[in-house]
Amino acid sequence: QIMKAIVNTVILGAPGGGKGTICNKILKDFNFSHLSTGDLLRKNIIDKSSVGLKAQSFMNDGKFVPDEIVFEVLYNAIKSCATSSVLLDGFPRTVTQAKFLNKIINIHAVVSLNIPHEVIVNRMKSRWVHLPSG
Repeated sequence: QIMKAIVNTVILGAPGGGKGTICNKILKDFNFSHLSTGDLLRKNIIDKSSVGLKAQSFMNDGKFVPDEIVFEVLYNAIKSCATSSVLLDGFPRTVTQAKFLNKIINIHAVVSLNIPHEVIVNRMKSRWVHLPSG
């Protein structure tokens, strides 16, 4: 019987820096549970969960979703991945978020994408935005 190691990994980088693209490439070859806080929030909003409705009220007002709400969504997602490696896409973004993450899961690797500013600007100029979801 082959033992499977748990390798919890964080992908960091600026918006438009390619985190999602890199995550998709990793997921093709490795068995990770991919967690993106944006995706998790959108799913909770679509599902009309209590935390999703709270998040939606902030998003509708054009505000950032408070850490406490993001923490709740992420904590629930991580609990459901207890037996698999986790690939966190773009979280944490702040020291407060990193401290929270450190309390709930052991991180084994961090990949930080260092993309030139002009490349990111060019990528962002060509992106479509769905206004209701951000």
